Amino acid sequence: MIEFIENIFLNPFTVENLVFISSILGFLFFILFKNVISSGLLRLLQLFFFKKENLAKIKLKFFTSVKSVLSFFVLVLAFYILGKGVEFKLMEKVSLSSYFSLLSLLFKFGAVWFAYVLVDPLMEQLNSLKKKLGKTIFSWFVKTVKVLVAFLGLTIVLSYMGISVVSLIASLGIVGMAVALGAQDMFKNIISGFIIISEKRFKIGDIVKLSDGTEGVVEKIGFRSTSIRAFDKTIIYVSNSNFSEGSVVNYSLRPYRRILWNLGLEYDTSSKDLKKIRDEISKYIEKSGSFVNNEELGYEVRIDSFQDSSINILVICFANTADFSQWLKIKEDLLLEIKEIVEERVGASFAFPSQTLYVNNK
Repeated sequence: MIEFIENIFLNPFTVENLVFISSILGFLFFILFKNVISSGLLRLLQLFFFKKENLAKIKLKFFTSVKSVLSFFVLVLAFYILGKGVEFKLMEKVSLSSYFSLLSLLFKFGAVWFAYVLVDPLMEQLNSLKKKLGKTIFSWFVKTVKVLVAFLGLTIVLSYMGISVVSLIASLGIVGMAVALGAQDMFKNIISGFIIISEKRFKIGDIVKLSDGTEGVVEKIGFRSTSIRAFDKTIIYVSNSNFSEGSVVNYSLRPYRRILWNLGLEYDTSSKDLKKIRDEISKYIEKSGSFVNNEELGYEVRIDSFQDSSINILVICFANTADFSQWLKIKEDLLLEIKEIVEERVGASFAFPSQTLYVNNK
């Protein structure tokens, strides 16, 4: 070892020593400036492969992952340069074939890693496909591509290591059957997820209610389960099979919101006043512009029934909105208008539950 070092310092300008010293300097350069080099490569990647208008949409974590892979490549390259220098210096005195085989394996691993982390930002470029498939199906498509990339990459790495993938899969066949039998529910949920997507029962952002009373906003449709954000902001995870086995009410698909009221008026309200109240409410609904009134869907205001303590007027109408807050506002305006019609314009009164008690003094 001492002779090796002395040879370098005593004869630094021989070809072998120059190559060796250059390899060491190259190794130190790539190690010390690894982050700078990887940042520069990432910048070139952004300029040549990503549209400027899409850069803001691609999440920072994807570029952080890409930078990590590029740093890994720089390290592999640094050790490759060092190995080449040592190999040239020592010539046939030592074999570095195992060393370079390991670097080659690491390079292939890095290539697979690079392809995997690039799937998300590259798929973000396909705006036309995303619009055509929809957000949920596109998300599943991206996940499928990532699984395929990981599987193909693993196959390449194992093949390079001399492991037969076909034999490995065959040997795992019995284990796979046992796992499949134990994972029936998982496959059931995955199939149910595909059914949900294909039938378009709901999408991310829709307000749904399940047969078990679960209600909220759909946040994510996964392979096995769907997450729903309840109105108190808690997250509920529901197995996809629950959607295929039970009923699902999708409130977001309705174009209008219904108002259904029974207005109870006192029994001493005259027939003339009842008709006037009915007509005034109908006139307001028809002319306010806040309600649906067409051939497909209209409204009904009718003197409907005799109850124990009241004569009821049935009001059925549809607010011309699907927005919850706007619907509440329209209901409030209608309620105040009805109160004004009944009590101020007509001079009648609303009924309330009452009982008559007869006392026998005998």
